[in-house]
Amino acid sequence: SGAKAGDDIWVSNCVGDARLALGYYRKEWPLSETELTSIAPRMHTPTPRVELGMALIGHAHAAIDISDGLLGDLAHVLRASNVSAEIAVDEVPASSILTKKSPELRRLCSLNGGDDYELCFTAPITERKWIEKTAQEMGLQTKRIGKIKERSNHLMNLFDKDGDPLPKELQDQYLKSFDHFK
Repeated sequence: SGAKAGDDIWVSNCVGDARLALGYYRKEWPLSETELTSIAPRMHTPTPRVELGMALIGHAHAAIDISDGLLGDLAHVLRASNVSAEIAVDEVPASSILTKKSPELRRLCSLNGGDDYELCFTAPITERKWIEKTAQEMGLQTKRIGKIKERSNHLMNLFDKDGDPLPKELQDQYLKSFDHFK
């Protein structure tokens, strides 16, 4: 609940592989055996980022693990902190396998797929160098994907790689978090 306007929004490692694997198992899309072998462990045996989470104490204002989808879990932070966010959806880190898929599938998996157990966190701009150095020392990738804004009518505004807002129907689709009971 501590996210503050002006904070950067960060994600650890990459997200979306667990949802990509689940979609294969549900017969929503095909994958090659090589692709499945590479990403299935992200679904079956994820690596929670406990060490990074502990290191962020005193540096990050807010953090959450990504279990129900990046945007769904970030929405919990935004509501609890009474702030809004701008997200550069094409900056969300994805694996090389997911990156090779269509932009629509990549976004679907990385933005609202679940069970990644990576961290989404907010931190002031002054912590950028520390976060990058600490993540590198841990052998992790971290990526800035957006900014915390003062609370507005829209909890999140999503932008593409050119900085253009996504159409409303795409924003609505991506803002739905993973539903385990669906």
